[in-house]
Amino acid sequence: MPKQRDHQLDAVIDGSALLVSFTLDEDEHRRRRLSGVGAVTDEHLLAALLGLPVDRLGRVEPRFSHLFDDPSTSAYATVVDDPEGGRWAQRALTAPLQIDQIDAHTDSWRHGLKIAHSWVGYAPRVIHVSRVADQVLPCLEASEYGIGLVAEETVLVAPAEYRPRRWTAARWRFAELVYARYLS
Repeated sequence: MPKQRDHQLDAVIDGSALLVSFTLDEDEHRRRRLSGVGAVTDEHLLAALLGLPVDRLGRVEPRFSHLFDDPSTSAYATVVDDPEGGRWAQRALTAPLQIDQIDAHTDSWRHGLKIAHSWVGYAPRVIHVSRVADQVLPCLEASEYGIGLVAEETVLVAPAEYRPRRWTAARWRFAELVYARYLS
């Protein structure tokens, strides 16, 4: 089990001002530093890597084959071209961190709800507002959508338990965007 540390990062990611809590995978972070690989934020490349096994060679889908033409991708995957024109690869990268929670600090519940909906499926989400005049409707909506709600530093609704159904290139890209901010 890799050593891990908890971190928080204030960042604007894809136009949303967020406080992202995450756990850094120290082993992956060390591997990347040693090989000179930073954050990989190209979602198309991440989708290609996601389709590759980490423990053996697997066939590269033809739609992704061109992504491995550049020798610089050798830090991402070990690639072998077979004599019949096929391409095989074994992924070297894994996600550098795990997103633990996404918090949005905003002036209004409605604006916070728009931000939180942008990040559904990535991690538990919590909206922080300075105050809520009528708490009933925001609390009902927060509960229905599984979003945490904090007003005036008081937890009104806790976020629902987060149970990801699958690892996607979009989720991996989000982790890489956070990692890029962490590295800078």
